Amino acid sequence: MKDTTIKHLAQGLKLLAGTAVLTWSMAAQALLIETHGGLELEVSMVSMPSSDNGVLSITECSDCKRQVLKTSADTTRYVVRDKSGKTDQFSRQDFAAELRRIDNRDAMLVVFYKLDNQTVTEVLLMSNVLLDSPINNTQDSPGQNASDQSGNGQSENIRPAGRSGGFSR
Repeated sequence: MKDTTIKHLAQGLKLLAGTAVLTWSMAAQALLIETHGGLELEVSMVSMPSSDNGVLSITECSDCKRQVLKTSADTTRYVVRDKSGKTDQFSRQDFAAELRRIDNRDAMLVVFYKLDNQTVTEVLLMSNVLLDSPINNTQDSPGQNASDQSGNGQSENIRPAGRSGGFSR
């Protein structure tokens, strides 16, 4: 009789524990709040900020409204990952130079930002060009501007030379 009571008690405790876990799981899901957004873009869709505390402009198509996201020296990271998987963090100026260095069809950008204040947290350049490879575009081409040193927060137009196209995976 004592064994039967202990078995029933153990089964009851398992059922109670399972119910508690299920209830907690459902409550935790209800508390999930989306705080960040991300955009996967061709390099030609993005205009880089001309200063650390500027704006990054995104135009996804010729008929699309331009989206403007704020950048900050304190919160925005510029990261490049090459085809070997090597990842390095760059200053804004060096990141813009890296964008000019590559051909648009050899890369894509992923922009992560906070939804509440539209502030960029990271710009990730995924490139088919190795980070240590020689520069293949040494001359400015139409559509490229030298870095604006005015610090006025306006976007500079960074458009790599070459044909437009997607990132080949």
